Amino acid sequence: MNKTKTAKKPKKLGRGRYVTSKIGKTKALEASATLRKYIPITKRMNHDSLQQMLKQYKMVYVKPNVGMFGNGVIRVEWADNSSEKPYSYQSGVRLRKFATFDEMYAAMGKVTNKRHYLVQRGFIY
Repeated sequence: MNKTKTAKKPKKLGRGRYVTSKIGKTKALEASATLRKYIPITKRMNHDSLQQMLKQYKMVYVKPNVGMFGNGVIRVEWADNSSEKPYSYQSGVRLRKFATFDEMYAAMGKVTNKRHYLVQRGFIY
């Protein structure tokens, strides 16, 4: 007799095992005193948090709260010594420059499409 083996169904582990939110992952890592010092400053992105962090750090990354492989990451800079168009962002290979923060933020809204994003400290070397 030829008995065919049926594949066993994998056990369901439940959603609790995975954290898809980058904000959630950041909070979990910051809970460890050992790891906290390696985590860049991260906040939920809105008009005020982006403006405050950009003034403080000059360069930040705006990332989708859920996503992988760098998809949707935007590099945002404020060159306070540049008088003409000090605000800029780069999404993919496209670099856009703006005279005011509000102009830039409005243009970024078209890229972020009302999805949840976070803003993270960047480092300029």
